[in-house]
Amino acid sequence: MARKVLEGVIIAVFFLIFLSIFVKVETHTNAEEAHLEVSNIPMSFAAERELDNIINGSLAEGYSHVEMAISENYTLKAEKVIEVKTQGTVIVPLVYTPNIHFDNITIKNAKLLNASILITEYRIILLLKLEVPEGRRARIDIKYWAVIDDSCKDKRTWWINSLFVKCKSKDEVEISPIFFLPVEGNRIPITKISLKLPKAWESWRGIVLKCVCDDVRDECLPLEFRKYNEELRLEDNIFNTFIVIIGDFKVEQFTVNDVNVTMYLPGNATSNYTGIVKDIIETFSSTYMPYPYKNLTIIFSRNFLPHSGGNFKYVVLVVPNASPSLLAHEISHSWFGCYAEFKRIHESLAEYSELSFALQFYERQLKELERYNMTLSEALDHEEGVIISYNRNYTKPLARVYIEGILDPRVRNVIQYRKGAFVFRSLQFVLGNETFFEGLRELLKECHGRECNLTDVQDVFEKVSEQDLDWFFKEWFYTPKVPDYEVGNLSVTQRDDKYFLTFEIVDKNNFTMPLEVEVTTSKEKLVKKVWIKGEAKVSFELNDKPTKIILDPNEWIVNENKKYNVEGIEIEIN
Repeated sequence: MARKVLEGVIIAVFFLIFLSIFVKVETHTNAEEAHLEVSNIPMSFAAERELDNIINGSLAEGYSHVEMAISENYTLKAEKVIEVKTQGTVIVPLVYTPNIHFDNITIKNAKLLNASILITEYRIILLLKLEVPEGRRARIDIKYWAVIDDSCKDKRTWWINSLFVKCKSKDEVEISPIFFLPVEGNRIPITKISLKLPKAWESWRGIVLKCVCDDVRDECLPLEFRKYNEELRLEDNIFNTFIVIIGDFKVEQFTVNDVNVTMYLPGNATSNYTGIVKDIIETFSSTYMPYPYKNLTIIFSRNFLPHSGGNFKYVVLVVPNASPSLLAHEISHSWFGCYAEFKRIHESLAEYSELSFALQFYERQLKELERYNMTLSEALDHEEGVIISYNRNYTKPLARVYIEGILDPRVRNVIQYRKGAFVFRSLQFVLGNETFFEGLRELLKECHGRECNLTDVQDVFEKVSEQDLDWFFKEWFYTPKVPDYEVGNLSVTQRDDKYFLTFEIVDKNNFTMPLEVEVTTSKEKLVKKVWIKGEAKVSFELNDKPTKIILDPNEWIVNENKKYNVEGIEIEIN
């Protein structure tokens, strides 16, 4: 407590000292106009929190607009005009990043009293203290330049620098005008951005995304300009981030289930994504509920992170070689994550949707599966093997993961996404298809317009199934363990032309779960569903001597996998 009080005193003292250290700078000035040389202004270091306090404390009000022009060598020149309507003595904070280089700042209709610069790790703030005469509006003209590549390194909008590996390639460019704007605080919104593009890009096609990315939502609304337009006018305020994506794209449009789909594909793309996207939307619309929005834009970006995608409600961004599975995952977020919010649980549900769609899709499109050189069963087995290898060393249950998250992206991908998906697949096995999918549909209704947690998910499935599922959720979501089955006490007896097989299944981790057991002979293959409550006795009547026992042959459950031999019979635990 004493430390917090001391910190508060230090910040207050710093702020008072800061107000007193404004220095007079060399300017060419008169009562009506001043030309400010930024290089002459003294600089000092500050903490990010101190800058926030100064910005939020500014009473300067007005509006601004900016004109930008991009050259063919990917540099940007801009002029920003700020109109300050507050009169008297006023401090105008200009927040910018090191990628912005000022050429000239001119102040009109006001007297420049003082100027100072504070620097933090990521931002710089230029503070202008003005005396604005009564009945006048101060005007600040800022001319500056920047390099487009720097926007990928900017920390102000997380999803650009975290999702795009680069901002330009020979066939595509990403530009966010907001990255190249000095910001004047909360009371001076940007009313218009004009962006002039190089003539050399006239054969390219592009799209403007108007995005809101904050703690509440991540969503982008496409404002299309499919044909080259030398100048773009973006009229809005600073609370929206405009992303311009332009390049060698071809545009495909179609309608499926009353959804208007527009796809931006690389000019040389040959894959039949139209058929795949139609299949995905039709499948999920029939399984869950009709697609929740009237329009969907999909952009296949060359500059996006490899093997990645993102759903921003009305816009899906993916890599050009996106697999049907990746597309299914990202499009499924339109239901789980956009229409209904589940915080981190929605990644498990989207991964489950991806897995469920992939099993149906590749069963119908075997040629698509051939390029991966594995069968569906082998693909599931591989997926489970990856989950098990990570789960052995990860001690947090899914319930904690959904609250706290996982920093390591590799662990997060396996535990939160893939293990979570398999747990919902196990719940499907427990409840049966009809009840399980009814539960998912009810979840979408219950969680539309509000954020649901794991307790809400359990309540919905219990209501729909009319069962107490506390045992399932405690085992799978509130402990990090998975079943670890062993087969023992095996015996085979023959009477006449029949063989009688009996054995015990013991789960070292004491789960309660239904389990498929498959027994193979030279003449037949029998499957039985048994409940394992820590252990169970199993028996089969066969027409020939058993050669193999498989537990969980259809990979419904994540469990410890192993192979061994008992009494000459091969045991395989999938």
